[in-house]
Amino acid sequence: MVDLRGCNAECRAEFLLLHIKNMPVTSGSDSGFSLFGSINDQLSAGKRGFDGLVKRVMDPKVQADELGDLYAVVAKTAGASCKDKGGITLCTTNAPLFGRGGTTIGDTYVTAPGDPDLVDAPKLRHERKHVKQWEKRGIKFAFDYYKEGLLDPCQNAYEKAAGFADGDYWQCVP
Repeated sequence: MVDLRGCNAECRAEFLLLHIKNMPVTSGSDSGFSLFGSINDQLSAGKRGFDGLVKRVMDPKVQADELGDLYAVVAKTAGASCKDKGGITLCTTNAPLFGRGGTTIGDTYVTAPGDPDLVDAPKLRHERKHVKQWEKRGIKFAFDYYKEGLLDPCQNAYEKAAGFADGDYWQCVP
């Protein structure tokens, strides 16, 4: 594990880019960034391959998967411990990478370590619903979520759909 304490934001960004640049990327790999790994394959296939690549990039599920993979890499780079929890990548870290009790991007949920309420069955059920929202909307979900109300979960339709009680938003439960 690399110790990034004392490393400023520019240093961390440079480390992250170097880490991503040097990751093994092969089409369909489990190492993450399968979209990036498939670019050379798609482009070498000519116009038909390029059209396939554009279609793939525009697919909301692909966007969600790739953003989730990238979020997990960022979390791991910041020292997070990550594991699969039934279709969601759960990363715990003390690094300031999440809002409120945790943040889900794509299929990755990042939260603080040590608080069992942040990783219990109802909370993970709530976060899995956010994963489905990401998969349905892709990158648009981030903007839609922001428009719904980033600061007040009680006014956010996506939080309501994911379940106020499961998300520990008891102040929002009627």
